[in-house]
Amino acid sequence: MPGGATNRRILQAGLAAGLVVLVAAGGVFAWRSLGGSDDGTLHFAAPPKVDRDIVAALDQRFASLPHPAGENDRDQVRDLMGIPDAFIISWESIGAEPEPVRYETWFYYELLSAFEFADGQLISNLPIDDEEAVLLLPRQYDPSSFARELDWKAVSAMLPDPASAATTTVPEELGVALTAYAGDQLLVVFDEFGLVYVETILLRGQTP
Repeated sequence: MPGGATNRRILQAGLAAGLVVLVAAGGVFAWRSLGGSDDGTLHFAAPPKVDRDIVAALDQRFASLPHPAGENDRDQVRDLMGIPDAFIISWESIGAEPEPVRYETWFYYELLSAFEFADGQLISNLPIDDEEAVLLLPRQYDPSSFARELDWKAVSAMLPDPASAATTTVPEELGVALTAYAGDQLLVVFDEFGLVYVETILLRGQTP
């Protein structure tokens, strides 16, 4: 899967961070007896001396790890892991804000993790279920290609076969003018001002 080498660097960085914790905490909390003392107080062994050579080696290892580039959390995640395997984008008006907030959820199935952003700032990082099926990932789409002001003509140019996209319109009695198009692993919805919702679609096959 594209981006796998980068994802492995992230996991290696996590393992290195875990090693630091183990080195720092090793031997500090050694309970002297299973039951503690008679008064219920726990007794701990004296911490060992810090090995400066080990600390220097770890500092050097961390200095060699990649540093994410980007103006916000979303850009830094992209710099480390590449474009997501799948994503959802929506624009929502919040209170009296003049501009709608751009919400995004990026899915990385190799890491079993999803990242949620609001105008580029990370708001949550959630686990996702492991997929046992064979997945056809919609990685032909890039979330940075979609902007609020786009119309269907601009979005359809991203599809291999725009004419094959199905379209539907929200009934007028609902009081919202929305038009949706779906095709080539992509669902997009437009209101009177432009693009309001984007979702890339996974295709699942049977495991061999």
